[in-house]
Amino acid sequence: MRRHRLGRLPRPAPASVIAIAALVLAAGGFAVAAIPAADGTIHGCYATNGGQFRIVKGTKCKQGEKALSWNKHGPASVKVRRTVATLHYTCTFNSFTSNYNCNAPAHEVTAHCRSGERATGGGYGQGTNSTFANYSYPSPTTGTPTGWSSQVGGLILGSSTPTQPDGHVPIYAVCIA
Repeated sequence: MRRHRLGRLPRPAPASVIAIAALVLAAGGFAVAAIPAADGTIHGCYATNGGQFRIVKGTKCKQGEKALSWNKHGPASVKVRRTVATLHYTCTFNSFTSNYNCNAPAHEVTAHCRSGERATGGGYGQGTNSTFANYSYPSPTTGTPTGWSSQVGGLILGSSTPTQPDGHVPIYAVCIA
């Protein structure tokens, strides 16, 4: 009778060693296929119905799928364009409260892409001196967007002074060539 010490495993059979080696090599080959192409491009396919996505080796997709390729750095031509909306306050005296109510009327402000670029997104930042942005949207709203617009305004209630400094709201457009 052969005794084994605790913690020591019996010697594996040669067939087991070969099977484990083959499994490791097969898994390694699968991992190599998932690495981006030599130029850094990653290829994938997405289902046009439902949007399920899978990464593929090469550029072949199944029927009902569309090819999508990108690189790990993203397109070099993406730029963020910025403009600042300036809001001028008009104040009126409220005799009931003995204070001033100041209003900067809401209006649209657009951050424009440069010639040859199109807007893929955008938005607005934190405003100063009680300014606000209600919402943002592509501009124009039909066709190819070449900028991003926001509706901005300002309101100060109960001010003790009849004038207010201008407020500012940054507007951004994400543009791609």
